[in-house]
Amino acid sequence: TVTGSISDKNMMEYFVSYTGGAGTSLIDQGNQSRVAYPYGTINEIPEGDYTLTVKAEDLAENRTEKSLPFTIDRTPPKVVLDTPKEGEYYGAENNFINITGSIVEKNLRAYTLKYGSGDNPAQWTDMVVVGTAPANPQLFSWRVGKADGIPDGLYTLSLFAEDKAGYTAETKVKVTIDNTPPELSITPVKDGDYVKSAVDIKGTVSDSNLDKYTIEISEGRCDIAYKWAAIKTDSAPVRDGVLFAWQALPPDGDYCIRLGAVDNMGNKGEARVSVKVDTHPPAAVALSGKVESETGVRLDWTQNTEPDLAGYNIYRNTRKINTTPVTGVTYIDESLGEGVYTYSVKAVDLAGWESEPSSEVKLKVDLTGPNANIRSPNDQSTVSGLVDLKGTAYSPDDFKQYRVYIGQGANPSTWNIIRTSPLPLSYGSLTQWDTIGLSEGVYSLKIEAEDLTGNVN
Repeated sequence: TVTGSISDKNMMEYFVSYTGGAGTSLIDQGNQSRVAYPYGTINEIPEGDYTLTVKAEDLAENRTEKSLPFTIDRTPPKVVLDTPKEGEYYGAENNFINITGSIVEKNLRAYTLKYGSGDNPAQWTDMVVVGTAPANPQLFSWRVGKADGIPDGLYTLSLFAEDKAGYTAETKVKVTIDNTPPELSITPVKDGDYVKSAVDIKGTVSDSNLDKYTIEISEGRCDIAYKWAAIKTDSAPVRDGVLFAWQALPPDGDYCIRLGAVDNMGNKGEARVSVKVDTHPPAAVALSGKVESETGVRLDWTQNTEPDLAGYNIYRNTRKINTTPVTGVTYIDESLGEGVYTYSVKAVDLAGWESEPSSEVKLKVDLTGPNANIRSPNDQSTVSGLVDLKGTAYSPDDFKQYRVYIGQGANPSTWNIIRTSPLPLSYGSLTQWDTIGLSEGVYSLKIEAEDLTGNVN
């Protein structure tokens, strides 16, 4: 509707028309003044540029003409985002998002390029607000690196345009920003651990945008490892679970387990663990032993040559008696009670392997001397001539000798040995004592029996 005022008290005539590509069309004409008057309605004319013209003349032939250009636009703007593409990932080394696109609208009022967090953002951040159409496809270069302050996550980019007729258009693209490398860990093995048998290597591979992870093994410690062999590649995240079952162990030695992962951004993570594979126990030792100082036992054995030898475990009557491995090749077991003890020794390495036991060594701790007594003649008896001394000098399996002494007086200051014999005697004649030639008086007799340990009774 065309509305306006044409006023003159001497109005002769006026004309209201519009001109476009198809020519000029009259809207209204008259010969009286008009104030805030609707002159007519322009309907169903094609889109395009037009000029509204008002001409008026009074009776004195004074003329006035005014022109008002206007545009008919019934088509919304056409907006296109060429890059980035829907679902693309950015971050890490790919830390610039080159935003390109186009806006087709000759009557553009303004366009806005903005972004928001998530699939349906509640808040938007403007990147570009411009009142003219872009001169080239490069709309904006968005920095999304780790140092640029853009949190990881899904983002929606919007290109919105409005023309002067109030028509709008919008296009959106969703991208993901990820500057965080995958979370990796290896359990239960730790640096320096020994692997003695097949084991499940566990751990964590976690990343919301995980591409894949790879497990590799190399000879040598991790600080010098270089001959990598991949044993598993997968793309499924793992949280505190089995990464792979290490069943076929390589030959004994140092190895490095490397867990590497990369996400869709190219963020990379790595975890390494140095382990020692040891599937063989040390060699058995040769053991010897003897009783020392009556209540002590000395054990000696051959030295092992394994480079990872931790020491030796000592077993007495099948029970281990040392708390930590013995590093030497000698052990003194002291303050033993009387009895027979069976000893063996096992070599132990740093992996905890024990060798087969050594041959057993049995040692007897003997604190009791042989039985010894004189039963005939009786104490305080009177004897003469050739006297048969009878009694006991006996131990069942370790008898060394007995000795018979005579001394003058009830408490002799000196003793004279009259008989020594290696033969044990449970009871019988110890010796014969020839008293002929001795002066009359009191004499004392004494017997000593000694075993192989040195016990004397």
